[in-house]
Amino acid sequence: MPLYGKRYSIVLVNFRSRRITAICLELIRTHVDLAEADVLVVDNDSADDSIAYLRGIEWIRLIERKVDGPEQGFEAHGRALDLALGHVRTGPMVLFHTDTFLYDRAVIETMLGRLSVGVAAVGTTEQVKRPWYSTAWRVARRGARYLWQCGMLGLGLRELAPRPWRESHLKSFCSVWDTAIIRREGLQFSMGILNPGYVMQDELESRGYQFVRLSPGWVFRHLDHMQSGTVVEMGRHVGNPRRTAQYEKLLARFDAKATERVERT
Repeated sequence: MPLYGKRYSIVLVNFRSRRITAICLELIRTHVDLAEADVLVVDNDSADDSIAYLRGIEWIRLIERKVDGPEQGFEAHGRALDLALGHVRTGPMVLFHTDTFLYDRAVIETMLGRLSVGVAAVGTTEQVKRPWYSTAWRVARRGARYLWQCGMLGLGLRELAPRPWRESHLKSFCSVWDTAIIRREGLQFSMGILNPGYVMQDELESRGYQFVRLSPGWVFRHLDHMQSGTVVEMGRHVGNPRRTAQYEKLLARFDAKATERVERT
């Protein structure tokens, strides 16, 4: 146990998503031993009722980030993670999104257990739970696109490198990072114009560090994740019925599980 008294930190970023942030934190408090976990929440200058809600929670460490000008979503999230990194006092750091709903801390314990010497991070490469046939179709579609782009590049009709045919980067909605490695290598989450952490992962792998990729099927037995749940809550996916339906479905699942717990007690 480190001098600070906590075994690991949990970090999440809030931006105008009071409803799902409250659910995310409630589930963390329910399933995680807070004597071992230091929970940090970065508010990305929400300026709404979510910040007042967060200020009233005593068992988290709230970091209020102020924004000077317009930012793209990936920029704001990456800079918030870097700000949190400066406040983390433990070696392992667990990243969650506010639309990650934890139902079993076994996923955290397993990832912490795989964070061994030379391993920079542990997580999964898929953001949502998909049936096998959906995954197979995605791989086939991306594989065909990859071969086409390779051919175009070989003919001199394309300058950009082909997009990878399969996911390789760990997703930040649920991953564990060794903060000592990040600091020692002088890196950060907000690098380049890709999703936060992608450039850092590529750089760390080029320097010989390893990444442990867990099966998405196993990870999603222990939690739910809404893809773009924050955006849906802010009303920006009105024209995307699939994302909105997923948002409502996972909220309904949470309500059902909460009812189950009440009935058992």
